[in-house]
Amino acid sequence: LDGSPPRTTRSNTTRNFNQPINLTRSRTNYLTAYDLKTGKVQWTRSAFEKNDTDQEEEGVSQGKVGFLGTPVPFGNLLLCPVTEGGAISIYAMDATKKGKTAWKTFLCDDPSEGVQHFSPVEIAIAGQDAYVTCGSGVLFALNAATGNIQFARRYQRDGKKEKVQTSYNQNQEMLLSSGWADNTVIAWKNALIVMASDHDYLFAVDRRNGKFLWDAPRIPFDEDVDHAYCLGHCHDLLLMATNKSILCYSLAGDGKLQWYQKLGGNSFGRGFMTSEAAYIPVEDSIVKYDLKTGKRVLQVEVNLGAENKVGNLFSDGKQIWVVGLNRVVGLRSLRDRLDRKSTRLNSSHTVI
Repeated sequence: LDGSPPRTTRSNTTRNFNQPINLTRSRTNYLTAYDLKTGKVQWTRSAFEKNDTDQEEEGVSQGKVGFLGTPVPFGNLLLCPVTEGGAISIYAMDATKKGKTAWKTFLCDDPSEGVQHFSPVEIAIAGQDAYVTCGSGVLFALNAATGNIQFARRYQRDGKKEKVQTSYNQNQEMLLSSGWADNTVIAWKNALIVMASDHDYLFAVDRRNGKFLWDAPRIPFDEDVDHAYCLGHCHDLLLMATNKSILCYSLAGDGKLQWYQKLGGNSFGRGFMTSEAAYIPVEDSIVKYDLKTGKRVLQVEVNLGAENKVGNLFSDGKQIWVVGLNRVVGLRSLRDRLDRKSTRLNSSHTVI
């Protein structure tokens, strides 16, 4: 946006002399709290916390530590996944004390064969429990108040393995993960629905002990898709979408495919769902699908100018917002605008 060269989306590789390639999710970023009414900054902090025993320079250490996903509130605490040079932890930060760390729990290290570097890690809160999978082949359940790990369950990591040449012509095996665009966990009744960036299936486990319940294929049909993400769940239905299709699974039916529809074009952004319908961006239009039947209810063309495609969709319950590369556009139906204008005109009439 500012005219600076774009950063590469390729994974950072560290080559030490005669050492294997080290692929980590190391990054530097900040967490900022704003006042919703005024927009003023309340506090800002990084994920880096300097220890007295740290022998490294602060600048070097700080460059290895960063947040991996969006914070999730639990009382006064904000729970957020953090990476520190490939070590994954959960931080609990007190929002009333300028984000001061209340507790932190180490989960696991990134596997030596690599991870999906740009897949966000999402934390699910249900009651006193927090659930998270970080794309490293393990699902964790923690006590959200204390950070104590209640159980950890491994799952098979899927993908294509390839050899990468290192120093002195040595080969290291890396995994090109095949899975979801995000690392998502949904608490539904007594089950946890898991969509991991390194697993090619949607699967469910018992949230009390991690026992396996059922699974379903991420892409049940043979189609070349760029990504697959979760739209959300409602009425015991789980919706997911790709850049070419939208699918609905029945959670009550152990992951049975309820319906499937092709979009009829490429989707260049993410959609959203309500309790009655799903809204998906397709090329230069927005398509509305019935939540229970999957039927295409409506398709409306959106003119953003300069042949721009429709990007990510959001809604505040009143109108649809489109977030593109360099702009945010609010959409509202012409009928609603005419009705509002008519109401204002009627209210301005003076009765004599």
